[in-house]
Amino acid sequence: MTFGDWYDAGADLGIDTDNLPTKIEDRYYDKNGNLARVTEGTFMLGDSETTRVEVEKFGDIKLDTYRSYLYDQNNRLTHVTERKYKALNGWYYSWAASDTIQTYTYNEEGKMSGQSNQNYRFEYIWEGNHIAIEKKYNKYSGKISSTTHYSNFVDDERNLAQKVVEVSSYSKYYIENEYNEKGQLTKTTYYELAEPVTNEQGEIIDGTKGNPTKQIERTYDGEREVLTVTSNWNKKTEAFAQVSKKEVKLNEVRGGYETTNYSYSNGEWFKNGSTKVTVDAQYDTTTPVANISVEPCGPRANSVEVKFKVPQGAENIKKWNVYRNGSLLGEANLDQGSYTFEDKEVLNGTYDYYVLADTIGSKGEKFISNIVSQEYNTPLDTVSNIRIVESGKKTVGSITKPQTVYVYSLAWDAPKTSNTILGYNVYLNPSPYAKNPSPYNEQLITNPYVELELKDPDKLENIIQVEIVYRIGFAKTSKQVIKLDKNNNINENKITKVSKIVTFGDAMGGTAQTQATKEDVSYYDANNNVVMKVTNSYLYDDDPNTPEVEKPGDLVPTTYTVYDYDSQNRLVGERSRKYGFYSGYDQAWAEDFKQEASYAYDETTGKLIEMNDGSKIYRYEWEGDNIVKETVSVAGSDKALYTVAYSNFAASGKNLPQYGFSLSTDPSSDYNNIISEYEYDAQGRKTAQRNYKFGNNIERDENGVIIKADKGTPINEQLWIYEKDHLKTYLKNNWSSKNQELAPNTKKEYTVVSGGLREESYSYMNYGQYKGWTKNATYTETQNALLYGKTAPTDLKVTEVEGKVNGIRLEAKAPAKTYGEPVTYDVYKNGKKVGEATPDGAGNLTYEEEEVMNGTWHYFIKPSTPFGSIDVQTTNVVEKVFNTELLPAQNIAFPVNGINENGDYVLKVTWEAPQTDLKIKGYNIFTDIKSWTKNPTPVNGIEILPIDSTAYLFEWPKTTKKEKTVCVEVVYNIGKVKSENLPVSLQSIPVGIMTTETSQQLTFAGNRVYINGNYEQLDVFALNGAHLVQHTGTKEVDLGHLPVGVYVIKLKTAQGIESLKIVKK
Repeated sequence: MTFGDWYDAGADLGIDTDNLPTKIEDRYYDKNGNLARVTEGTFMLGDSETTRVEVEKFGDIKLDTYRSYLYDQNNRLTHVTERKYKALNGWYYSWAASDTIQTYTYNEEGKMSGQSNQNYRFEYIWEGNHIAIEKKYNKYSGKISSTTHYSNFVDDERNLAQKVVEVSSYSKYYIENEYNEKGQLTKTTYYELAEPVTNEQGEIIDGTKGNPTKQIERTYDGEREVLTVTSNWNKKTEAFAQVSKKEVKLNEVRGGYETTNYSYSNGEWFKNGSTKVTVDAQYDTTTPVANISVEPCGPRANSVEVKFKVPQGAENIKKWNVYRNGSLLGEANLDQGSYTFEDKEVLNGTYDYYVLADTIGSKGEKFISNIVSQEYNTPLDTVSNIRIVESGKKTVGSITKPQTVYVYSLAWDAPKTSNTILGYNVYLNPSPYAKNPSPYNEQLITNPYVELELKDPDKLENIIQVEIVYRIGFAKTSKQVIKLDKNNNINENKITKVSKIVTFGDAMGGTAQTQATKEDVSYYDANNNVVMKVTNSYLYDDDPNTPEVEKPGDLVPTTYTVYDYDSQNRLVGERSRKYGFYSGYDQAWAEDFKQEASYAYDETTGKLIEMNDGSKIYRYEWEGDNIVKETVSVAGSDKALYTVAYSNFAASGKNLPQYGFSLSTDPSSDYNNIISEYEYDAQGRKTAQRNYKFGNNIERDENGVIIKADKGTPINEQLWIYEKDHLKTYLKNNWSSKNQELAPNTKKEYTVVSGGLREESYSYMNYGQYKGWTKNATYTETQNALLYGKTAPTDLKVTEVEGKVNGIRLEAKAPAKTYGEPVTYDVYKNGKKVGEATPDGAGNLTYEEEEVMNGTWHYFIKPSTPFGSIDVQTTNVVEKVFNTELLPAQNIAFPVNGINENGDYVLKVTWEAPQTDLKIKGYNIFTDIKSWTKNPTPVNGIEILPIDSTAYLFEWPKTTKKEKTVCVEVVYNIGKVKSENLPVSLQSIPVGIMTTETSQQLTFAGNRVYINGNYEQLDVFALNGAHLVQHTGTKEVDLGHLPVGVYVIKLKTAQGIESLKIVKK
């Protein structure tokens, strides 16, 4: 095990790697004592999403090398093979194929005659028991790289040369070796080779000692080398000077020998960054785990079951670990006397399995199994039908610096396969020399389409490859040539991105946290400008006055916002339209848009100088690319509330102040007197903001205005912690005057989930015994979808339909190519789906709607299949305004105005229907509408008066004020119109109206009313005042069509008005 790291990278991350294993090497020996297997693993100093399941988190040991040693029948090492775990398929790590890194050959006498590695080949020439000559060849050029001659051996039996002459093309050395009695090398001294001696071929074969250059001294403790010191020759002192050493000593804590390297500089030894500890563990190989087997299992490919029984003496061991290529897979399970372990969906390749006891046996021994090799070679299908959906130019970049880029929109068909597909990689113009070219995409593509941006717009023909990333391997297509259409503008009048923020749960806990209770859907154009946003909210109860919603739990539209841009593509305004109670008891869109925010820019520089959000106005002063002063005022007032001066700007980006000085313009208030300090990371993202009150050291100008102050008591602290390209944690700490410290207040945690980013908020509780973070009831998920290719209809147009009231016709062109086969296209109005466009089979789409409510409406169309999600394009957005004239009620009068027998006021209002061809649904009656009331409530309640109503009867107690106003509203299919507020003064004249249970002239029986004597008019009213029936001259009136309930019958005669209350059953 290696502890620490050479470059001290752990210290940069705040990790003590000196006491943390950063590299582990496991060596396994066979029963003959031969090295059989070596595995090497490296500590992960960072999280890695591309190392698949082998590495789960920061700090794990990532196995990266698996080495096998092969021996012949004479127990001689012949081959060393190695497999590396590295990036072999784009960004994804996997095991490379086995590669022979070392081979050994032997002569007839059994002596090693040569060996080779990946770069060099060595040839050995023996004389008796000694290697006399070693030749080193470059495997690529075939030429000799160096020749070494050995002589002056210690004795005839041992291959211990005391004199070595080493000659290469760049160096020539005379080397002296010294040995102890055991034959251990104790000292090696290097000299320059002088007076070289050559053979007939001109090869240097000998020489004499020249100037010394280097010396290596070794000290032993038994068989173990415990100290190695390297010295270089110092020409000034004419002596050897120590430069490095390696110490090996017993580490009793870790149970092995540790090796530490040092460097010598300026009279001191400095430890290098790592310490290696070797721990030997003895395994009993005479009683291996009996015959482990590896057999296919389950429905998935490349899935096996490792099965075995334990040997005698190991029955008490309950934990057996299963390894694949030296990497721990997990613990085997006991099943009917045998242990089993399933390894599912393994990457294609050859692997070695073995089993190792986690604890020691009854006699102190450890148990390791035999090794079984398993090869996986499942055929994998590639994608098909790679096609260009569209190619051409596209405008991207910021509002002030738009850029034109050239792109391909590609799509392909996935194969029909039972193997798990994780995603896709796309390779654009891959280098023919790269063994592992990087894909165009930085993350796996999950859908069968992509948009590729070209770095070289002049290259009209490009090479493309698409690779499927299976769980068990990779399948890449052959190279294809695709052509660019530079003249096609692919994002004109098109929505190119959608962002959806979904809120789950509710603050009162009324719904489960898995229930979506709100969603904000924003649509962006090709310049990455948001052009509209739709807010939908959860419907808790059924509402008969919301026709767009059929049942509780649906998401109803609550706000529709549009964003306006000027000719220079700058945001100049935000307008929203609310959906709610804007028309009595009926929920509807507000009559028109409300200006929510406006923006103004400097005509010379184009920089933002004013923003009005409806409640406050923010004015900005610039110096270069930095805002140096901000003035905040109340909207509608020129008086400033406070100013903020910014300074000490960071170099990591534009407009990144590190100091803010906020000053209240009211000398009597210090509420906004705040000093702020800001911090940013290398990418210009804010990482900290700390706010302070003014301290005691305050400087003022000649007018008494504060111009400088020191930091006083902290107010709060905000921290932003990022992970890669997204925010990971937001934390706010508030100053506790009680404890005189910053205390936790709120925090937000952000995690990447399928399709987006989740935000979960917490509040810090500190009451009594309870102290800690409490998770809030709601959380949000932000989902962003880039919209690739030409998936939406184009050229959307809206026209009025002649002969139909407020009728419209939408017409668009269906896309020529799509991802799959969409069969329906959804039509949206103000962001809410209202229907489906109809294809005519010739590439045209139409949709008609009539009796659209008066107002301003925005329409667009998008495909509804095959995705059923937000990641499909929409058409351009078209606006249509309807303002059809609606006539009010006519001839409004008050024929009855007085007091009844109880002294209460009685007022009857009558009207005539307007002369119009438009459909009328009914009427609403209002009294005393105040000028400031935006949505008055009708006195007839939630039900409108029927279409045949022409009168309404009011009754007020005698304490009611006499001055009233009355308004009659006509409810059309396409809108509503109110009459004027007509004033009326209540009279105290008796009107002879009686409401009794019996009457001399009226009789009610069998759902019929019988009239005795002459009368002028008979009227039937509901208890809410709705006028339901009117007759003149008829002696018998049938009320069978009315619902069950209580009604009032009023009979007008020459003597007055007689009233009868009836109950219809």
